Amino acid sequence: YRDSLPILIVYLFSLVLGIEVLSHQHTHFSPYYETFFLLFQTSIFLLTSFKAYSDYKRGL
Repeated sequence: YRDSLPILIVYLFSLVLGIEVLSHQHTHFSPYYETFFLLFQTSIFLLTSFKAYSDYKRGL
């Protein structure tokens, strides 16, 4: 559980960043931030699913 805490913090940060991006779409930085956000979310998803998979394998 303690290992997943940093992932949770980073996920929440990316979520806040995403909301920030969505509410400021008129800025010219928007496409860059949106791409960064998508990549970030994808990497977090992959990290969490990999961690869950390795935990599952260890549990067998």
